[in-house]
Amino acid sequence: MSRFSRRIFWSDEDQAFVAVCPEIAGVTALGTTPAEVAAQLDIALDAAVAALREGGHPVPEPLVHRGFSGQFRLRVPHGLHERLALRAETEGVSLNTLAVSLLAAGLGRE
Repeated sequence: MSRFSRRIFWSDEDQAFVAVCPEIAGVTALGTTPAEVAAQLDIALDAAVAALREGGHPVPEPLVHRGFSGQFRLRVPHGLHERLALRAETEGVSLNTLAVSLLAAGLGRE
């Protein structure tokens, strides 16, 4: 199993499961089951990493091994900042708590 992260999803267009690797653009695989497509992606990733090394190109660090602090800076328009701040105040939560809740809800719809 590869150290790299993967995203596996069903494709109506291909009528197959598709696996992609966010760290290495263009590396994909198709399969009839999630397990099959994961195995195919591992083979494709091994080949891609070998090609990068042979070409003298850096191999990306796997996302799963990167440290994430849980913090990032986000700039928003003044009007949106105001609306969010007012809503947070109305709901009795911090602006940070509201933003985290809204982001999580949005990701849950994917």
